Parts: sequence; C-alpha cells; structure tokens
Amino acid sequence: MFCTKCGTDNDDSARFCVSCGATMSCPQDAAPQSDVQPNAQPNVSVDNGAAPAPKKANAWSSILMVYLGVTIICNLVYGFMKIATFLFFGVGLYVWVFGELDGILIMLSDILSGIGLVAIAVFEVFVIVNLVKRKAKAPLLVIVFNVVCIAAPVIYLLATTLIHGFLSVSWYITFLIISSVIFLIVDAVYLSKHKGDFNK
Repeated sequence: MFCTKCGTDNDDSARFCVSCGATMSCPQDAAPQSDVQPNAQPNVSVDNGAAPAPKKANAWSSILMVYLGVTIICNLVYGFMKIATFLFFGVGLYVWVFGELDGILIMLSDILSGIGLVAIAVFEVFVIVNLVKRKAKAPLLVIVFNVVCIAAPVIYLLATTLIHGFLSVSWYITFLIISSVIFLIVDAVYLSKHKGDFNK
C-alpha cells in the first residue's frame, strides 16, 4: 500500500508511513456510512385495519338513555291500561260512570291515548337504536320525541277538559309534560354541542 503523501510503498497492515510518518488510510478502517442516526426513532406506520375507538358516552348521554328506558316502560304500561279498560269493561262502564255521550267520548279518548302511548314507546325504541349507533339523524329524533311527549298530553288534556267541562290532570300527565320540557331544553343544548358525535 502506497503512502498518499510521499508515495513510499508500505506494508498493507501499516498504520503509519515508514518514510514520512503520515497516517495510512486502511480500507478496513473506513466504517460504512449510514443515514440512520443512532438516536433517531424509525418512522413506522402500523395499520392493522382496526377502526378508531368509539367515543365514550358522557354522563348526559347515559341519563338520556335511562330516561328513554323509563318512559318506554311507563308509556307501555299506561297505554295498555287504557286499552285494557275498554277491552275488559266495554262501553258500559264509561256510560255508567260518565253518562251516555260523555262516556262514549271519554272511552274514545282513552283508546286513542292508549294507542298513542304505545306508538310513542315504539318510536322511543327507534330513537335509542339510532343513539346507540350514533346515526346522524339521532339528534333530530330526540328533539322530535321530546316535542311529541309535550304535545300529546297537552292535546289529551284539552280533549278531556272539553268533555268534562273542567281540567283534570293525572300525576303521569304532569310528569310527562314537565320532564319533556326539561329534556327538550337540555337535549337541544347538549346535541348542538355534540353534533360531531353523530356522523354515521
């Protein structure tokens, strides 16, 4: 191996030139260059095909689900009670208690309200399914449900007041109207802030 400085022929294993003392550059001393820095982290993108984790339901979402579940049970029980009263006792009971004309009108209002309550319960199940699946139409369905829960008992109260001549409010009607108004306001605020959670 020749010295690059003075041109003297040296042994291949020599590290210094025997003539001028210059450092010999041995091929085996040269380390291969690498673009990888010792402390650099590899940029590895892992895609295992898994979908992003769904967002956890917050406190109000859980309360809404419980409220819908409770009102489903109440609407079914109260609705079937009204229908069952007519099926078991017939027109005779209404006529005997309220008189002929008023009895028939009250019977019709009870049958219609009973069917309406059962229909609302079925609609609630549809609302819950859309909420659980995070469907885009779920917020609108919740608002519609609250409006129906306010309008239905109010219409029933107006009808029975016209028939009886005085206002008669049961505990369930009162509970339904007050709770529906509260939930309508809170749901509107909550759902307006969480529109991005419902995008399927």
